[in-house]
Amino acid sequence: MTKLSARSLPRSRLAALSFALVAALLVTPGLAHSKPAGHWWHPGPLSSWQYDLDWPVAVPTRLGPVQAYDIDWDGSGQGTEGQVRELVARIRSEGGHAICYVDVGAWENYRPDASEYSPKLLGASMDGYPDERYVDIRQWADDPGPGGATLSRILAARFERCKSEGFSGVETDIDDSYTDNTGFPLTLGDEVTFDTRVANLLHSLGLAWFLKNGINGDSFITDMEPLADGTVNEQCWQYQECSALVPFVKAHKPVLNVEYVPEDEASICRQALAFPMATMDTDVNLEGDLNWACWAQSH
Repeated sequence: MTKLSARSLPRSRLAALSFALVAALLVTPGLAHSKPAGHWWHPGPLSSWQYDLDWPVAVPTRLGPVQAYDIDWDGSGQGTEGQVRELVARIRSEGGHAICYVDVGAWENYRPDASEYSPKLLGASMDGYPDERYVDIRQWADDPGPGGATLSRILAARFERCKSEGFSGVETDIDDSYTDNTGFPLTLGDEVTFDTRVANLLHSLGLAWFLKNGINGDSFITDMEPLADGTVNEQCWQYQECSALVPFVKAHKPVLNVEYVPEDEASICRQALAFPMATMDTDVNLEGDLNWACWAQSH
């Protein structure tokens, strides 16, 4: 279902700025704020969230309500479209926002639209996920599948479903595959072009875009931050690379961070709350079991 093992091992080990230096960067007087444009959700910094790609999803969490729930677009193959719509409506009725998890850079054979992909789009199998293969993100409007749908049309249909289900934004997984062994000669430029198309498509539908990971030791984060409305990060504290996400914080956009291994809660939360970053610890299977959450400490 998810690409956690593939995505949770960062391809770089950027040295982290000290807490004091990061804090100094974030309180610089006269820091320019990005100005929202367009008719979609501009969340601003968020302090609490839940990452639950299992089904059913518990609302509220065991630690209480949160500002945003990141959940799967088709209920992980277990919830019907109507059930997902009802869940999103409940989230909204409790004052929260729902973020729609959608894989954009890989093909999953268990999705309802799997048969629509052209075989020409499919590349190498994802490490640890034999039922999933990378897609050629360069072929945005080429190589239509058996029913005539191109990659752009397949993704548009998924995003349109997210919108119809009531989601406020979309988290795009596998949106930095250019550093992976995809079976295609993808470049940073190819990825920027693809993600820009994805972002523009989402915004045209009135949906916010949340970049997934992307700390690759190059310009990718700074290239994509102006287009993204927030970012979802896995394990930047574990790998000491949270400082790479400072561009999002400076732009007053949410950084939604999840850790999967036992960490020093007190130390991390002190830094995460000052960053600010919505950090929590859960099981790698993302079944909704929060071990701890920094936002709970601030209550």
